Amino acid sequence: MDRSSKQIEEDAIDYLKIALKKSKHIHREISEGDREPIWDGHIYFYKNTVKKNIDLVERIPVQVKGKDDYYNKNKGYSIKRNNLEHYLNEGGVLYFVVYLKDETPTVTYASLTPKVIKNILHRKNKKKPNIINISVTMKPLPDNEEELNLVFQNFIQKRKYQKGFAHVELRSQESLFNSSENLDGEFQFKFIGKEYLDILEYAKSGELDLYYKPKGATIAEPLLDDIFELHLFKENKMHVQIQGNEKVYQTIFNYRTKNDYTIDFRNGCSINVQENLENILITLKFSFSNVLSKRIDGLEFILELQKNKGIILNDHKLTFSDKSLSEIDFNYLKNCLDAHIRLKKILDKLKISKELDFTNWSQNDYRVSETLYKGIINKELIKLDRTDYNTIQFIKFANIQVLLFLIPENIGTTDYRSYHNHTDYRLYNFSDYDMILIDENKQNFSKYEAVDIEHLLLIDNFDISDYLSSYLSNKIPIENKDLGLLKLINFSDNQCDQNVLQSCLEFAQKLLEMDNSEYNKLNLLQIKKRLNTLTTEDNNYLLSLMNHSSVEIRYATACILGYKEQANYLFENQFSEKQRERFIEYPIYHLLNFS
Repeated sequence: MDRSSKQIEEDAIDYLKIALKKSKHIHREISEGDREPIWDGHIYFYKNTVKKNIDLVERIPVQVKGKDDYYNKNKGYSIKRNNLEHYLNEGGVLYFVVYLKDETPTVTYASLTPKVIKNILHRKNKKKPNIINISVTMKPLPDNEEELNLVFQNFIQKRKYQKGFAHVELRSQESLFNSSENLDGEFQFKFIGKEYLDILEYAKSGELDLYYKPKGATIAEPLLDDIFELHLFKENKMHVQIQGNEKVYQTIFNYRTKNDYTIDFRNGCSINVQENLENILITLKFSFSNVLSKRIDGLEFILELQKNKGIILNDHKLTFSDKSLSEIDFNYLKNCLDAHIRLKKILDKLKISKELDFTNWSQNDYRVSETLYKGIINKELIKLDRTDYNTIQFIKFANIQVLLFLIPENIGTTDYRSYHNHTDYRLYNFSDYDMILIDENKQNFSKYEAVDIEHLLLIDNFDISDYLSSYLSNKIPIENKDLGLLKLINFSDNQCDQNVLQSCLEFAQKLLEMDNSEYNKLNLLQIKKRLNTLTTEDNNYLLSLMNHSSVEIRYATACILGYKEQANYLFENQFSEKQRERFIEYPIYHLLNFS
C-alpha cells in the first residue's frame, strides 16, 4: 500500500531526526506540516556538547523531503528553480531527502551553498534557460558523528565566506586569467577535515571550493569553478634494501585520494598503491631517467625487485606477482645496466662530477663513448683514420666535453683492407698525463699554456690540483707562472666558483714566496678583494702605491681599491693601445665589476 504524502513527510522527518541524533553538537528544530513556505526549520550547531547559547556557532536552515523510492546515486532529486533562487537569497540551505523504500531508509543531503546554487543555475541557464525543475545530486549522510559534524562545519564555513556574494556574478579561473587584471593575489582552498588529505575527498565529491583573494583585499571571493580532481604532493624518506645495502630515497608521494597514491623514487621507478577494504593493488612503473646516476639507480632498483620478487621499503616487504614481473624484459634491463655502468666508469676515470644527460643522446655519442671506454678504461690502442690529429684533443659526447692527450703509435701503417693510412693512438686523461712544453729556447712551460681559457671553461674534466702542480712543481722551473695565475683567476670569474678562487689564493701566495714583487702582491690582493678579505694593512699598502711611477701598477691599485673614475681615466688616457689590448685580457680589468 502506497504511503500518503503526509506519511512520507512524517517518516522522512522521523528518520532524519534519528540520523541527526548521532551528533551531540546539534539541536534540531525541524517542523512537520510545511508551516513555512520553503523551509522545514533549522539545525543549531554548537562548539561543544553542553550547547550553551554562548557556544552557538550557527543556525543552519534546512529543507526536508521524503521520497517513496530507492536511492540511486546516479539519479538526482528535482528541486524547483524558484526555490533554489530563494535559497540563494537566504545564503544557502542544507537540503535533505530521505529514500524510504530502501531496506533501511537512506538519508541523503545536498550542501546547497551560494556557490553551489549559482553553479547549478548557471549551467541550466546556458542549456535550458526556461526549465522549471532542476535535478540536484544527493549524497548519503554520514552515519558517524565525526563525519556528520564535518558536514555541518563545512556548510557553516562555506556560507560564511559566500553569503556576501549571493547577488554578485561569480568569476571563473578562465575569466580571471583572460582579464586585464594584474593577478598578484592568491588562490585559496577552504575546507574543514580530520586531516589534510581529506581535501582530496572533497575535491573528488565536487565539494572543494576555490577562492581568489586580490592583493590588498580583506575578503577572498569564491570562484565559479568546481574542482573535481586534485593532486597532493609530499616528500617522504624511504629506506630501501638494494643489493643487500640500505639506500635512503627522498621520495615524492603523489596522492589522488587517501587510498590511491604513487611513490616516486625519482630514479625512473614509481609504485602506485590502491587500497580498498578487500585488498591492496600495487603497480610498478619504470621509465628511463635522462640522468645517468638516476638511470643506474633505477635499473639496480628494478633488477633487485625482480631478484627478490619484491622490495623492502621501511622494513616492510612489497611483493609483486609473477604475472606482473613477467611483463618486464629483465634481460634487456640487465644489459642496459651494464652499458650505463661502463659510462659511469668513463666519467669516474676522467674525474668528471657533472651528470651525463641523455636528452639528446645520439648514435655518434655512443660511438665516442665506446672509443673512450676502449682507450681510457681498457687502455687499448685506438685506430683513427686521420693523420692530422692534434696531440691535445677536445672530445664531446652528450652534454660532456673532455680534454685528452692523444699519443700516436705506429704512424703511417697501412690497412690493406681499406687502403688508407692509419695511426694508432694512446688516449690519456689530460690531467693524468705528466708532461711539460719546451720551446725553441729550451724554456719549460706548463701543459696548460696550450689550452685557451675559452676551452678551459668548456671542459668537464678540468682538475684544479693538476693545474696548480703543473705550474708549481719543484722538479723543473716553469715559465709564465704569473700568466697561469691570471688565467685561473679569469676561470674563477667566469665560473663564479669560490673553491677555485681559494686555489687562486694558494697559487698567488706561492708565487709571492718565490718573488716578493709588487705585481705578485697586487695579484694576491685582487684575489683577496674578490674574497672580501682585504685587511687594513692591505688597504694601507695599496694607498702607498697610488703615486707609483708605473701606470700599470697605479691602474691595478685603483681597480682593487674600487676607484672606478681614476681607473677608467688611467686606462683611457695614460695606457698605450698595446697596454689596453693586453689589460682587457687580464682579470684586473674586470675587477671593477666586483666592487
